[in-house]
Amino acid sequence: METVVSGFSDRLKLARENVELSQVQVMELVNINSKTLSGYETGKSEPDIETINLLCNLYGVSADWLLGRTKIKNIYAANKQPVLDLSDESFITSEATYQEEPLSESQKSKLLKMMRLFLD
Repeated sequence: METVVSGFSDRLKLARENVELSQVQVMELVNINSKTLSGYETGKSEPDIETINLLCNLYGVSADWLLGRTKIKNIYAANKQPVLDLSDESFITSEATYQEEPLSESQKSKLLKMMRLFLD
């Protein structure tokens, strides 16, 4: 289950941790010092728009997610049309959402059965 985060600083830290980068690594990749990044992640300071853009690209998240405007982390991933294979159980183990909320395995199993009924 995804960790619930609300503030910019929490989301920024979570995004960095999700890509498994240390503050030092980010400092080297984005050319900011670790004290500055630490300030962003603790809410003591805020980056400018250019830095937000760099961090979003590095972490693979949208600025809207980082700023708390949406639950969708990556607008490009959200707009991709996934390929569903209904002939096996891969749908049940895949990530599926409804109204930005994740579906449980039970819900996905029921949905898979219903889809197969319509297709048979």
